[in-house]
Amino acid sequence: MIMRLFGVSRLELRKSRKKYSKSLVIVIILLIAVAGFSAYISALEGIKSDSGLYVVAGPYSINERHFVSYYAPINKAIELVREGKADVALGQFIIARSSDNSLAAADELRAAIQRLFEEELYKKYGSKAFPVFISVEYVKREVGYQIGVKEVKEKGKVSEEKKKMGREVKKPVRTPAAQPEKPPEVGERIGRVIGVQEEYVTPRNFSPPNLLGKLVYAFLFILPSYFAIQVFSSSLIEDKTAKKLDVLLSTPILPISILLGKFLPYFIISVLSVFAVSVLLGKSLIAIVYVLPIILFFAALQAFFAVNARSYKEMTFFVISTSLIVTAYVFIPAIFAGTIPVSKVSPITLMLASFEGEEVSIRDYLFATFQFYAMAVVLYLMAAKSLTPEIAHSSKSIPEKIVMALSRLITREWCAFFAAMAAIPFVFMVEFMLLSVLFVLPPDYSIPAFIGVVAVVEESFKASILLAAGWRKLSPYASAIACGLGFFAGEKLIVLLNVATQYNTLLLAQFFLFPLALHISTVLLFTLFRSKPVFALSIASITHFIYNLTVVMLLA
Repeated sequence: MIMRLFGVSRLELRKSRKKYSKSLVIVIILLIAVAGFSAYISALEGIKSDSGLYVVAGPYSINERHFVSYYAPINKAIELVREGKADVALGQFIIARSSDNSLAAADELRAAIQRLFEEELYKKYGSKAFPVFISVEYVKREVGYQIGVKEVKEKGKVSEEKKKMGREVKKPVRTPAAQPEKPPEVGERIGRVIGVQEEYVTPRNFSPPNLLGKLVYAFLFILPSYFAIQVFSSSLIEDKTAKKLDVLLSTPILPISILLGKFLPYFIISVLSVFAVSVLLGKSLIAIVYVLPIILFFAALQAFFAVNARSYKEMTFFVISTSLIVTAYVFIPAIFAGTIPVSKVSPITLMLASFEGEEVSIRDYLFATFQFYAMAVVLYLMAAKSLTPEIAHSSKSIPEKIVMALSRLITREWCAFFAAMAAIPFVFMVEFMLLSVLFVLPPDYSIPAFIGVVAVVEESFKASILLAAGWRKLSPYASAIACGLGFFAGEKLIVLLNVATQYNTLLLAQFFLFPLALHISTVLLFTLFRSKPVFALSIASITHFIYNLTVVMLLA
């Protein structure tokens, strides 16, 4: 199997050599070299798009990137400002004219002089200049506070009382587990120091670390891999359209070997690009372990769409839309790093933490990457099962092809159990994205909306498994019970991994008997009305929503 896989890779490389001429390859290499050099210079020197914006004239020289300095006696400098040949004049005072550009230059010059004075003061006195200068130590934040529906309701009651009484009311007391055992003494640090800023800054000029810069760093690790995977998916659908995949399928090579063999050259390119970015940005090569699961998942997702898409247009639509969703799922949690435990669901969060010198445990790594690896395996298997003329060249829609591919995996009733468990990572990804969108609404609306969407998402995934079992003419009720048990087992696995820590009440994750009864009853309802799939899905979703909402409100 390994030799056949490498054989497919050699065919892919030969195809690329025929597709891209030597001159085009040279141009691509030069562009990559220029882009890499630019990224290196930008990371080393910083982006200086605001250099040389203003002209300052006077007997003093200002060594600041914002200014172009001209030496002139003060009288001549004032004359240059009046004539508009200089923005500001620097003597005993800063002299500017009444234009917006000149006034902005005066403000920037004043700030520059103050910075230069502070730098000179630090050079002369060092840390002894305290309290003019401060040293900054970054401390890891310990997050132990959990939001529940009951507290949300209490907050709502308090806000209503505020409106009625017209006076300020004390906030509800947090749970005892979230409070320290004793109040910290003055000067005592809470948590563990994870980084120290070496240079000294003034309190006025101090600013926290730039999150945007960190995300740009992370994006530079992901972006080259995205381009390589886009080329992979384009090559795959091109071979499918030209019936070249049908020729390979007529050989003893397994469909999974065809997919992996075609992806192998682009996988190597993606890994090398991550190493190159690591070297250019001066980061550890260990960054590949955080980017690798994203590369595998994204490639598997695009391989599935390339095999099942009916045209380039349809594949482009699905690739662009899913790319946005996956990118948001990967980067949005990093924005909340250190504030909520769910932020660790993304490998990017851990990568940025490692860049800051924080230790990343094996548990955190498995928690952030296991679902990506699991989804990649499932999607590759689905794409391999779709790699048949009956499915790949069918005019059916993507949802119908998903059911057809699942039907080739679910050969026995008990297979629905493992199919339901394999669906949990996909459900969690969708629900997490919806959670970040819906919770911008007020709690009175966001909680019912989230519970309703959760019901529709979960029942849709279970319905696809039951439809696939029906396609195979398996026992409907046995398959339904196996599916419900598998979904229940997958949710409990999430609880063991502590994924749903913040939203246990909303997801009913801390209870066992209630979710078991829920999943079994909804899949049986769908099976009972399976002759009308849309109606059956609606009945199951409505039941799921009413059940969840009732239990949440009663137990809150």
